[in-house]
Amino acid sequence: MNDGPAQSGKVLQHFPGRIIDLKAQPSIPIPSEFLIETGNFCNLRCPFCPTGVGRAGMELGLMSLDAFKTVLTKIEPYAYYLEMMNWGEPFINRCFVEMVALAAGKGIRTNVDSNLSAREFTEDEAERIVRSGLWRIRGSIDGATQESYAHYRRRGKFDRALRNLALLRRVREQLESSTPIIEWQFLINARNYQEIEMAKAMAVERGVDLSFKLMDTWGEDDWRSPFHEMAERGEFNETEWSFSLPRSGTDQFFTPKQRTAQADTFMPELPAGVPSGCAQPFNRMVINWNGKVLPCCMCYGDNFYVGDLLTQSIEEVWYGPELSKSRRFLKHYGPQQQTRSVCETGACALSSKYLGEPDDDVERRNRSVRIFRATAQGKPAAGSGDQSSA
Repeated sequence: MNDGPAQSGKVLQHFPGRIIDLKAQPSIPIPSEFLIETGNFCNLRCPFCPTGVGRAGMELGLMSLDAFKTVLTKIEPYAYYLEMMNWGEPFINRCFVEMVALAAGKGIRTNVDSNLSAREFTEDEAERIVRSGLWRIRGSIDGATQESYAHYRRRGKFDRALRNLALLRRVREQLESSTPIIEWQFLINARNYQEIEMAKAMAVERGVDLSFKLMDTWGEDDWRSPFHEMAERGEFNETEWSFSLPRSGTDQFFTPKQRTAQADTFMPELPAGVPSGCAQPFNRMVINWNGKVLPCCMCYGDNFYVGDLLTQSIEEVWYGPELSKSRRFLKHYGPQQQTRSVCETGACALSSKYLGEPDDDVERRNRSVRIFRATAQGKPAAGSGDQSSA
């Protein structure tokens, strides 16, 4: 059954992207926003990330250039904005910059979040990144010292990440380009909030934008900072914690195409007591490294696939039975509905947040924390096994 008009209800949430008014649409338009995971390997071991804790259930791999070209051909008529990362570090894929250039050449705004710690960029590589037409790059650097940064970005190299960020900015200026936007993103948590002012000064010194966001601590109270408590009292607004510096140059490496799709409002019903839900299956398409499609970016596991863009058309996937079932469930998120959709039967991150994580994930993360703390103190952790893989 394909999607039809929806019933009226409460606003689910304003997820960044296309928001659809189901009452005004006979069917849900193919989105203008997409996410492509070019590989789900990562050099870090972040404790709240399924890749970082080694969660099983999703095949690891890197997208080939041919596969990317196939996917790009199918999404290009609709795509206006493209995220090029999800559970992995994008720059591990050696074809990544070429992929960006292909998408940017179609006028698609490309954005990437990277830990910028996988390797040291050379001048030539930095120039290729700038010339690729990449629209924005955000460096995930949560701290102003190696010590605070490494509490979450485990195995990361703080100085390398900052050097890569500064190198990109310098090369962008040398090429007199206004793109990419270069941003340092700092997730505030209990281990790094004391370094906020230090980070501001360091960002100005390096000439890069800086944004502060609250880290989602997923119920782990020892990661909560005083800023989390301020937010609960309505005293912290993330939009007021973004600091941009003037950019010179022109868009000589990227010319965006005109947006062709309308942006409306998605208004599903939510039962009493359900604080929020997921609007992504209505607003954008998430594509894994193997071309398979997921309902949203929070799904981790091969059991969540709802289509395959390497073998199906975009219309077959977007209007297909699996995504349609997920949307039916999410229009009334909360109670059991027997839709047999992956969003109802799978344990996605949203469900985990309100219903609890699988026990093996909790134990895997707890084990990672024990090993990290013991290693930092120079002594073995009980039951740690091979510490090099933690």
